[in-house]
Amino acid sequence: MTDETPRQTLPTLLVVIGSLAAGVLAGVLLSQEAGGINGAYAPAGDTNARLVSLENSYKGIRKDFDEFEKQTLKIQSQNMPRRSIKLDVTSQSYDWIETDLGVLMVIVENVQPYADGQRITMRIGNPHNAAFVGFKGSFAYGKLGNFQTKDQDFTTTLNAGAWTNVSAILPKLPADQLDSIYMALDINQISLRR
Repeated sequence: MTDETPRQTLPTLLVVIGSLAAGVLAGVLLSQEAGGINGAYAPAGDTNARLVSLENSYKGIRKDFDEFEKQTLKIQSQNMPRRSIKLDVTSQSYDWIETDLGVLMVIVENVQPYADGQRITMRIGNPHNAAFVGFKGSFAYGKLGNFQTKDQDFTTTLNAGAWTNVSAILPKLPADQLDSIYMALDINQISLRR
């Protein structure tokens, strides 16, 4: 048994399936060039039927593989912590996000034009008894298939049991992309009272 995750085995499985299909196809073509099975040429219709059968088998394997991948991703998403969240820029409701040192809450207060970009003002809630000194925000934004990323270091202290206002500066985004901003947080230091 290996320690590979299902996500790591997907490319391996695809390579194996592709290799098998290529091997079977090569065998059919070599068999035809070598005089068919048992030295006789296979009729063209028989070869075509084999190719159609091989193609149908491949389509079935591909369909099963796609379903396997979909189910694997579903299971992974159920078991993974919420390391990133989609920022809600309209409702001012909070969402929670996990970090290595615990859960924090995030509310987007507003989005305003700023120089050649946009300033996203957020409140980050720290429900813990420890303060977090500095953190890094990683942002992804844009349209599906064309996401861009930006990291921003914050020197702000997230005080224990309190909300803290912070602002992130992102490039100017079209209005239809404002609801496609994702964020992850990494905490740098922890501070405890004596």
